[in-house]
Amino acid sequence: MISKNNIPLIVLLVAFLVTVFFINDQIAFGGLSSKQCDTECQPPTLGLNLESRRYVSDGFGINGQFFDVEYFSQKIPTQNFTVGELVDISLKIYENSGAKYLEHVALSIIMEEPKRVDGYVVGNNESIISWNQKFDGTQSVDLVDPYDLIDYFEVKSSIKNNTTILNFMFNVTEPIDSKDIRVKMWDYRRNSWNNYFYEAITMV
Repeated sequence: MISKNNIPLIVLLVAFLVTVFFINDQIAFGGLSSKQCDTECQPPTLGLNLESRRYVSDGFGINGQFFDVEYFSQKIPTQNFTVGELVDISLKIYENSGAKYLEHVALSIIMEEPKRVDGYVVGNNESIISWNQKFDGTQSVDLVDPYDLIDYFEVKSSIKNNTTILNFMFNVTEPIDSKDIRVKMWDYRRNSWNNYFYEAITMV
């Protein structure tokens, strides 16, 4: 039988155990120390994993110029194109579970600052080409282009070990000032990552 005097101690003990479990679960999910998360919680990467260990060199390329990709964002030399010229952006993506588990990669040209209402982003401020892969290997490509910026587009893929190489090729229909490029990726477990390349492209 539990004494009434012991109830506060029991409540504190339960709260402590719940807190410890939550913290351990968060650490595992973040891939910080759990062995399980070394294989299941790491997002796809163009360069560095969550522990800043480099898995890919020259992860981002644009018309033959390649760059090592940093953790989250970086500025690269602005690449200048003329309207109608073919843009070829190469991504080398390492997925630790295996290339077949890479599910989604989106390449975006950020056209303007996002609009916010009550702190939430509303509308779409990007032109986005998305590559998708099902578990059976079926691939598809989609375009979301509210600015009517992109004319022709396609994505070519190849695989080397656990690395998927995607070439996003497209034409732009009108001049644009220097714009940022965003790459968003996730795997079959929805472990996701974004990389931003500031002032990466301009079109005259």
